[in-house]
Amino acid sequence: MTSVLRLFAPIAAVSVLVTGCSSSGGSSPASTPPPAVVSTAPATTAPTAPSAVGGQPTDASGRVAQWYAGVAGLFAAIQVDTEHIKTDATKQDVQSLQAHCANLRTDAANVQGAPAAPDKRIAAAVATAMRAYASAAQSCLQGDYPTTATQINKGGAALEAANGIMNNLP
Repeated sequence: MTSVLRLFAPIAAVSVLVTGCSSSGGSSPASTPPPAVVSTAPATTAPTAPSAVGGQPTDASGRVAQWYAGVAGLFAAIQVDTEHIKTDATKQDVQSLQAHCANLRTDAANVQGAPAAPDKRIAAAVATAMRAYASAAQSCLQGDYPTTATQINKGGAALEAANGIMNNLP
């Protein structure tokens, strides 16, 4: 493959500490464990146009690019959700955090319900990411913010794995 196909941008280096959040919206006691780190989810970028014969891509990267064109909005929603969660955690805004975690749960389910990537390895990486995001949303809704952070990081790492696979497609 001559050009690099990036369906998911790298995980941003910016992170936020989830500290002092409690389900009641107040600060947590000084005896709470160290704060968890939440990395932002990978941003999405549009892939390059695939080579096509009769409207159908002729190579693996083209088929993946065509698949992604149909699901890009779903990945953008995941990005928005995780950015909102990061902002809410920074502001210690538990009420908004809960609402955005509910959105993340819905958006992860939407990706899971969409057509799978044509490459089984990419499909597996995306499925792993969405399970992690769904788990993050559930733990967030239950007030378990350290687990939320861990699962969001796992979701981002799984999407980065998908990048690695896509960059090596023929």
